[in-house]
Amino acid sequence: MNNVTIVLIKPQIPGNIGAIARVMGNFAFQNLVIIEPKCDPFDKEALDRAKHAKPILESAKVKDISCLKEFDLVIGTTAKLGNKYNIKRLFVTPKQLKEKLPKKGKVAILFGNEGEGLSNEEVSLCDFVVYIPTNPEYPTLNLSHSVSVILYELFDAKPIHELMDKKQKDFINKLISENLPLLGFTDKMKTENQKRTWNQILSKSSMSKREAFIIMGYFKKSLNALSKGSKFKQK
Repeated sequence: MNNVTIVLIKPQIPGNIGAIARVMGNFAFQNLVIIEPKCDPFDKEALDRAKHAKPILESAKVKDISCLKEFDLVIGTTAKLGNKYNIKRLFVTPKQLKEKLPKKGKVAILFGNEGEGLSNEEVSLCDFVVYIPTNPEYPTLNLSHSVSVILYELFDAKPIHELMDKKQKDFINKLISENLPLLGFTDKMKTENQKRTWNQILSKSSMSKREAFIIMGYFKKSLNALSKGSKFKQK
């Protein structure tokens, strides 16, 4: 899938990086970005583990975390489940993810390092996260194995309709943000929770372009009506 980039955050073991390049080759993924590596990602151990996927590793880009701004959709991976109050760690499974990838637009799938995974700060940069269900008595997978499971599920994914793009999603989020104060959301924390939750709902929705246009129309009309009518008081 040419629009999907695998992003490794602060990887520590060269062999894992090479093994990930090999897995990417197995499932026809070509784009690899390595952010702030804690080892040499191109040393002999990495190249040897990459096997016939050495070109994928050799063409990998080493960047800093700011590069995530280049992507239309950023998806994190986690072994830590969130509760109902930890919105950012509410998850989809790899099988569900397959149905949520857009045909177009740049997609990043983030994998944390071998020791700690993705931090809360890094998760906060993601639109939503993916969790691989495992044995709760031994839940954490090896980094390259996690990549394998997710890429296996995504291989040959073929969305049946053209999905909402980032421009449409951002516009819907803007309309929602403009509606919130008119609905009485004046508390900063509650307002941010609303914005964060709506963004995640939109990101995980697999919404088609046509559906996005309909949703835009709804929020435009509600914004217009609320602007002209009485405002609600938040309880």
